[in-house]
Amino acid sequence: MNASANTAASDRSLTTAIGWMLLIVVGNILYTALLIPETPMGSLGRNLVDRMHMSWGLVALILVLLRFWLLWRDPAPATDTASGIMRDISIALYIAVLLLCIVGPIRGWGEGYKVPFFNLGTLPNLVPAIYEVRVVAGYTHSAISFFVTGLIPVALVMAVVLGWRTGQPFYRLFPR
Repeated sequence: MNASANTAASDRSLTTAIGWMLLIVVGNILYTALLIPETPMGSLGRNLVDRMHMSWGLVALILVLLRFWLLWRDPAPATDTASGIMRDISIALYIAVLLLCIVGPIRGWGEGYKVPFFNLGTLPNLVPAIYEVRVVAGYTHSAISFFVTGLIPVALVMAVVLGWRTGQPFYRLFPR
């Protein structure tokens, strides 16, 4: 095996690992998002849930930017229709997560929050805490979140169906 084939194989392993890590991180983000309305406003629990939601969002931003950089550096060609469909669904999810990670902090700043990265620090506020920013970014964040929440089951069903039709295990078809 030559060096370029070795590098391509390791890049594919890395992109697969990043895809699975992103799936876990998005799962954490969705879980904390479900806890937000259930936690009383102004409580310490609400503060913790908000901080975890924003911190996991920044982890997702880092992972999706790394994933797009690897995709740009070495685009994975579709080997068949099934892998092409799953690649396109994965890219749609990555774009949606990227948009959420951009709009989410804007919504937080518009609300007057500091956007934390766990206990390591906070992002500097880049937009003012005003009603219009909060509302527009909040609705945009919600709309993209509903898209992601709807696309995840579609991706799972497609992976199972295409896995059954191609004879591959469903987990081989996503996320790449």
